[in-house]
Amino acid sequence: MACALSDIHHDCSPPIIHRDILGNNVLLDFDNEAHVSEFGTARLLMPDSSNCTSFAGTFGHTAPELAYRMKMDETCDLYSFGVELKC
Repeated sequence: MACALSDIHHDCSPPIIHRDILGNNVLLDFDNEAHVSEFGTARLLMPDSSNCTSFAGTFGHTAPELAYRMKMDETCDLYSFGVELKC
């Protein structure tokens, strides 16, 4: 799952911020390789902006900076990933 997040954050231009990383949104293929799915809430991270105008995600999994200040970057997905690891 970490590799899948790294791909959308670092191998895409501009980077994609998923905003709703949950176990239900990660699919495994026959080789047990993780693939991120459900990009309905995802946004492109443009170089000149880090803010979003609407809340998206699942309460309890959303990074505080996204939930309270609408500040969006790759760390928002990492926070959700950490919550999933703890669950």
